[in-house]
Amino acid sequence: MPGHAAINSDKKITQVFYSPDQSSATTNIISNPGPFEGTRILETTGRETEEFVEVILPVTPNNTSGWLVKEDITIAESENLIIVDLSERKAALYVGADLIAEAPVAIGAPNTPTPALEAIIDAIWERSTSETKLPSLYGQRLFGLNKHSEALSDFDGRRPALAIHGTDEPDLIGSAVSNGCIRMRNDDMAIFAEHVTLGTRVSIIG
Repeated sequence: MPGHAAINSDKKITQVFYSPDQSSATTNIISNPGPFEGTRILETTGRETEEFVEVILPVTPNNTSGWLVKEDITIAESENLIIVDLSERKAALYVGADLIAEAPVAIGAPNTPTPALEAIIDAIWERSTSETKLPSLYGQRLFGLNKHSEALSDFDGRRPALAIHGTDEPDLIGSAVSNGCIRMRNDDMAIFAEHVTLGTRVSIIG
């Protein structure tokens, strides 16, 4: 079960290490806040030492890992889980063992399929409150994932991060039409948003 590490609010930049050793600093640093206005959240692998924790980095390819100093982060686990069933084109939200909501989804087109993988939500965006402006095609809300399309090397010049988001084309829900993201009706996103937090686990299954 993946957990997550929240970078402490006083750390605007966090150093990444190749191994759990202070002498193994990489050229990578993690900025804080995250992609939008929220705290930077990273998936943990379950490996740790007295001083370090291994995390999944927000880079391609998927599951690229590095080590962070424990003093820079706060580790937690979420009981919230979204399961996206690609074959059924359906998303289900659980809090613990309780099924809270289900909704139909649109998934990746055949040439840009949504990959089956385990992820966490590392960014939450809401049009009405965010300072970041996104095109109308993302609907009213977006839950960013820490994993990426495996068919695209970039998306509009940025890393091809996956997301669960709303839509301005609700008639396409149930289809395989996206660049890899999972689309939901805006009303369903609003229901999910009542329970989804940073660090919520996402399991995409075939």
